[in-house]
Amino acid sequence: MKKIQLMKTVLLLFAVFAFSNCEEDGPIQFQVKDDFENNVSVKGLEGQSEIIITEATDVSDILDNGSTFVIAKIESVTVFINNDYDSDSTIAGTYSLEIGNKKLIDELKLELSKGKPGLTIDIPKNSQGILSSINSGKVEFVFSGKTDSPILDNDFSLNVTFNMDATVE
Repeated sequence: MKKIQLMKTVLLLFAVFAFSNCEEDGPIQFQVKDDFENNVSVKGLEGQSEIIITEATDVSDILDNGSTFVIAKIESVTVFINNDYDSDSTIAGTYSLEIGNKKLIDELKLELSKGKPGLTIDIPKNSQGILSSINSGKVEFVFSGKTDSPILDNDFSLNVTFNMDATVE
């Protein structure tokens, strides 16, 4: 009986010692994957063949349980024309997407269509990192391009959705 009590005590001391050495000194990090949707108003471009949209999306929700981004990358972007576009035709052209001073998409041939599911563009791995552009909790982006034919509406909106993967501490 005494031997069993001694073994229990030794096992308990071993477990306490083992788990006490597992703690790290430093902040706790966690990974978050989420989509951030933007409905961007496009006005005054009817008859034009060039589009430049400068917008910011608020991603501070990710920071609700943390204080800073350690890693931040955009894995894909989905772009489509909302249903408020007056024409059923697409807006085909060559487009670029920039976040901060970093080009994520450069002169990619796209055909933007009306309604969901939209066109999902995978961002190349070497262009995914946006850490320096996101620490404020906002992602500022520029979506621009030259269309193959003139835009047929003067007041419509584009849906630009970022699929983001971030590590926060």
